[in-house]
Formats: sequence, C-alpha cells, structure tokens
Amino acid sequence: MHPLLILLIGTLLVIFCIVRLRIGAFFGLMLAAFTVSFIAPGEFADKLPRVIAALGVAAGKLAVIITCAALIGKCMTESGAADRIVRTFLRMFGERRAPAALMSSGFVLSMPVFFDTVFYLLVPLARSLHLATKKNYLLYILALAGGAVATHTLVPPT
Repeated sequence: MHPLLILLIGTLLVIFCIVRLRIGAFFGLMLAAFTVSFIAPGEFADKLPRVIAALGVAAGKLAVIITCAALIGKCMTESGAADRIVRTFLRMFGERRAPAALMSSGFVLSMPVFFDTVFYLLVPLARSLHLATKKNYLLYILALAGGAVATHTLVPPT
C-alpha cells in the first residue's frame, strides 16, 4: 500500500475518532497508530512492539517537561502570581485596554509553561474581567490566547 494512503487513513481515523466517536485524542491517536502499523509493510510479529516502543520513547521524552509545566502552572495559580501579573498589566494599560493587558499577561505567563496551561490559568480571570466590565468576552479570550500563542510560537524553547 502506498505510504501516502496509509498516512491519509491514519489521519482520517484520528479525526473520525475525535469528531464522530467523541473519544479522547490520545485514544484516537493510539488506535490510528495501531491501525497504521498493521496496514504498513513489515513483519506482523514486530508491529505491536514497534508501536509500544515508539509510544514509550515519546512519552518518556515529554513526561518530565509536561509534569514540570503543570507543576509551575499550579504554583502560579495557588500563589496568586498569575492573578497578580494580570492585575499589574491592567493597572499599566487601564481598564479600557483590558484586551492588551490580557494579551501581555498571556505573553509573559506563557514563557515558563505551555499554551494550554496559560489558557486554563487565565480564562477564569478573563471571565471575571468580562463580568466586571461587561465588554466582549470573546475579545478577552482571543487576546489572552494571542499573547500565549505568540510566546509559544516565537520564544524558544516554549
């Protein structure tokens, strides 16, 4: 079977599992990995161990990084550091420029942790800011996401 066809089958299977079957992305990726492995050429007895070994290597490389980022994010939440950073930027920019304050906060907070951690940290703050100012909630969410994505994309090694 052509390698591009195998890639297409794996990709479509992941999308199908997430969108139609509504199972978690991890399980969809695992199912696709096993499926792609079984339809790819090679010895049948080597296919399952190859997928398991690849998962072990990938998980081993990422586990420490993800754990540290989650721990730092939890510490920033519990200590009030994330809230203080947002409040400082709000004081600097003023309430009229709250989206710029959220974007700057997302940019700064995204340096030590991953984008999704920052997003989960700041969404409650964006919501409380929305309730206080009665301004566009979507604008606040997009502003904080934009700042966090900018750091994630432009600042190594985040």
